[in-house]
Amino acid sequence: MHRLLLNAFLVACVVVAAVIGPREAMCQPPTFIGSWPSGGLPLGLALDASGSLYVADEHNAVGLRVFSQGGVPMGTFNPGGFIESYGIGILSDQSIIFADYYGNRVLRYSAGGTFLSQFATGGTRSAWLAVDESDNVYVTDDQEDKVRKFTSSGALLTQWAVTHPSGVAYTNGQVFVTEMFNGQIKVFSPTGTPQGSFANGATFAQELTANGTGQLYLGDHGTHQLRCFSTDGTLLWTLGPNVPGYPFASVDLVSVVQAPDGTLFAGDFNNRNVLIFVPTPVATARNSFGALKARYRGE
Repeated sequence: MHRLLLNAFLVACVVVAAVIGPREAMCQPPTFIGSWPSGGLPLGLALDASGSLYVADEHNAVGLRVFSQGGVPMGTFNPGGFIESYGIGILSDQSIIFADYYGNRVLRYSAGGTFLSQFATGGTRSAWLAVDESDNVYVTDDQEDKVRKFTSSGALLTQWAVTHPSGVAYTNGQVFVTEMFNGQIKVFSPTGTPQGSFANGATFAQELTANGTGQLYLGDHGTHQLRCFSTDGTLLWTLGPNVPGYPFASVDLVSVVQAPDGTLFAGDFNNRNVLIFVPTPVATARNSFGALKARYRGE
């Protein structure tokens, strides 16, 4: 019953978000509405076109776990043996790729969980990844201070230097790479030409993701916060380490992805949960939003 109420509340909140506009609402910290167990350490998150949520795991034989957005388990991708998964990407054919950190490879599966292919990335580590509109794959290597760009079949196209690169995101023809420790997000052309940089405020940056409408989201293992930026580097909001309404005090928000309707999902490393947030309504809609929230809490 609790999950049914949560799902109903989520649908209702999405309606409110659609009325006020996700971009306008997401210029302030979003509102927490629920969470569910991730089954492992949720290092990376990704959503496919059908709305399935993919969760990477650290220190496990499970490559990815698949859930509905309400937290219903839908399967696992199991390469076999120990694997530490980080970055996840969705190719244009809706196949799923993810990085094997110590295995120095990128694995590709169908959305149904069938293994399709893999390619070696070289270097020392394969951490986070991003995919562009041509299905090129950008993979960070935090040990060798490199970002490598591959075709979807694994042919190396180019590589360039970034100091301890962590999360990487592609949007609007630019590649955004967050340094893990140096407090910067570097901006590049798809060929690796520097386009600028800006401060990220993080001390142990992890997943970086773009929502496709001019915003970047960053999970920080150091401050245990989520940070939202415009692609020009303007900090729009921070969230955490305390999350109002969340039952755990020790929160570590390391991974993040946003659905097209504005719903935000974040991975809590400390408590092995995925948190759900919706855009916070502007003042004109706040009273009706509060009444809606009270209604579902009271049932």
